[in-house]
Amino acid sequence: MKNRSEFEIAKYLMDEEYYLDAIKILKKIHKEEPYNNVIKFELARAWIISGISPERGEKFLNKIIDDNNSMSSLAKLELGKLEMCRNNRKVAKKFFEGLLNSSRNRDYALAELIFLEIHEENFEKAYEYYIEKEPCGWDFQNSRQIETYLKMNVGLIKDLDKIKKYYFCSQVINYSKERALEHIELHLDENEKKQYHSVYNDNINVRDLYEESKIRISSINPSCVTIVDKYILEYGKPIGKSSGEETDCLRVVTLPNTTNILSMYPMCNPKTRIKK
Repeated sequence: MKNRSEFEIAKYLMDEEYYLDAIKILKKIHKEEPYNNVIKFELARAWIISGISPERGEKFLNKIIDDNNSMSSLAKLELGKLEMCRNNRKVAKKFFEGLLNSSRNRDYALAELIFLEIHEENFEKAYEYYIEKEPCGWDFQNSRQIETYLKMNVGLIKDLDKIKKYYFCSQVINYSKERALEHIELHLDENEKKQYHSVYNDNINVRDLYEESKIRISSINPSCVTIVDKYILEYGKPIGKSSGEETDCLRVVTLPNTTNILSMYPMCNPKTRIKK
C-alpha cells in the first residue's frame, strides 16, 4: 500500500467516530489506488456504519466479493450484518453460514449467527453456537451478558431472582418502563466517574423524548443488531452533549425485536461530526 500512513490515520478517525474525516482520506487514497481492496473495504464500512451512504458501501462490498480476493470473506460478513439491520435474516444467514469453514472469520460468523438466532428466538441454537465459539473471541463484559441472556432463555438459570439485581437481566425478565426511565435519567447530570458520559440539555424532557423515540424507532431499521437493537435518531436541534460536543443525535437501545427501550442518550452525529 502506497499510502499506509494516511490509511492508518483514516482507521484511527473511524475508531474515534470521525467518519466524515475518515471518508475524505479514504476517498483520496482510493482514487490513487483504485484496485486496493483493503482501502475499498474500509471506505465501504465508513459509509455503512456512519449511515452516510449504505448503498455505496454495499456496492463496494459486492465489488470486493466479485474480485474473489483475501478481503471477500470480510466483505460477506459486513453484508450479512447490513442485511440483519434490514431484517433480511434469511439472506444474512446465508452470508454467515458460508463463512463457517473460514478459519480466519469463523469466530466472527458464529457471533453474528448467535445474534441472528436470538432475533429468531431460536435460543437453543444460539446457545449451541455460543458454546462452539472460542471464548477468547468475546469482550469479557459482553461474553458474560450474552451467556447469562442465553442461559435465561434456555432454562439453565432456575433462580431468576438472583440476577434481577442486574439492570439488563431485570428488564429481560420483566420490562419496566419506569425503571428504564430511571436508567435514562442518569444522563441528566454529569458523571465524573465515567470517562465517556453523555448529558441531556436542561430544556430536554426525557420522558417526552422517550415516547417520541419509541414511536420513531417502530418504523425504521436498527443501525446495529447484537443481543440488543441499536438505533440512531436525528432531531435537527441540540439535545445534549457527547464527548463534550453539542449534538442533535440520539442513540436508542432496545430489547431485540421490540420497542422496549433499555437506554437512550445523546451521541455525536456520525453524519456530520468532524475533527476540529
